Amino acid sequence: MIQNDNNNCPCRCPSRENTKQNRRENFKLFFNAITTLCTLVLTGLIAYYTVTLYKMQISAQEPLFIISKENDYNANIDSVTSESLIISNESGPIKYSSTSIRSFLFIEYFKNNNTITNYYIPIYNFAYSVEYNNPKGKIHKAVGKNNIEKFSGLLKNTRNKLNIVFMDIVSFTTINYVSITGENKVVYFKDIYEIDKLPNFIKLMDGKKMFNIDEIEFQSESEFEQQFKIYKELN
Repeated sequence: MIQNDNNNCPCRCPSRENTKQNRRENFKLFFNAITTLCTLVLTGLIAYYTVTLYKMQISAQEPLFIISKENDYNANIDSVTSESLIISNESGPIKYSSTSIRSFLFIEYFKNNNTITNYYIPIYNFAYSVEYNNPKGKIHKAVGKNNIEKFSGLLKNTRNKLNIVFMDIVSFTTINYVSITGENKVVYFKDIYEIDKLPNFIKLMDGKKMFNIDEIEFQSESEFEQQFKIYKELN
């Protein structure tokens, strides 16, 4: 019997050539798939890095507003007489800003029916303001002239007259600004602390009478409730 041994066949058999060709094609397909996958992964990493870098750059450009208080001390009477507000931008520059500050005499009033009612009486707390319009650093100053001294006098004159649980001056600040990218934005503060939005009652105060601190006088409970009733209803 004659048996063909393809392994020892000196000729180039088609079956062996096809097998080698298939292996080469499979390897080429595998190599192309790996190359494509690596390209996709690399492209994704580059895109992620680009977006992350862009966000970091934008974040670095965002301003950071800080409100601080500046006190004037009178050594002759050993007391603080005035308080001013300083608004600064401690981070990314801005193109423009404008600031609005509204101050109130805040009173927690205890009534005979064992309830506490809040009053926000609008006052002129600052003598004047200065807009610096710097892209960074100090951008606004609200200057107080003897406002702490006047408030201390009001506290002294009110003591033991009314059922006032607590009384203080509170200021709400609105900062409108144009970012370095040209966007119009706004931030709000209550005293030195940033808040999400202004309380609703502030808008309702438009057109209502404002008081100088030294002209406010509380004589009796009935007079107080009659004179400042409108500011209770706006809460």
